[in-house]
Amino acid sequence: MFSLVHRALKEYFENCEAKDRAEMIELLSEHLIHMVHTRDGALVAMYCVWFGTAKDRKKIVKILKTFVLKIALEEHGHMMLIAILDSVDDTKLVAKGVLEELFGSLKEAFESEYGRKVLTYLVAPRDTRFFLKDYVRRLEIGDGSDTRKKDVEIRRKELFEYSKKFLKDHLSKQMDKLLYDGPCGILIGDILDKLEADGNDLIKKIASLVVAKPYDSTMPAAAEKTKKTEEGGEKTAKKDGEG
Repeated sequence: MFSLVHRALKEYFENCEAKDRAEMIELLSEHLIHMVHTRDGALVAMYCVWFGTAKDRKKIVKILKTFVLKIALEEHGHMMLIAILDSVDDTKLVAKGVLEELFGSLKEAFESEYGRKVLTYLVAPRDTRFFLKDYVRRLEIGDGSDTRKKDVEIRRKELFEYSKKFLKDHLSKQMDKLLYDGPCGILIGDILDKLEADGNDLIKKIASLVVAKPYDSTMPAAAEKTKKTEEGGEKTAKKDGEG
């Protein structure tokens, strides 16, 4: 039942006039949290974020309170959070309403395939090394919105500036667990690149860990983790390529 309603709403957003779209966004903005568990519902939420006014976006971010982590870990719901990071000009609102809560549970976010996507966006937004082209093309729909004013690079820089302390602190505490974890290990490299000189302490920590405990891909645990990483990558590729 819900999936049929969500599909109908998605098709409405894809075909309606701007005036009708604005009215629908105003109607739905406080109820999106109940829709993001389906693929079409998440896309409807993304349309509301992309084409809503600053007032609409503020309402949308506010309704996420206490639900940010749950949504970040969902197969479809996490796309709404990425749309917020990709579109909302008020980065202080995003930091307070989304990132602060997400960073309170970084361990869970790093361990989740979908939580890592949200974290990855902060470090490498729309980077096709991490996001399939179909995923990026979906985000590009929002580029047609005339309700966004801030320069894209400024918005991305502000979000990372807020995020880097939390990411650095978490990596410092969990590096021994994350370094040889396939997907996390790749993300760590990009976080270090982004941190530049601020990441020197982490580089020293990595060096000491490598010397103390060299990576051995023949170890049963490492081999099993590699197998799961490869299987997870294939699964994600198939999902991202749909629709």
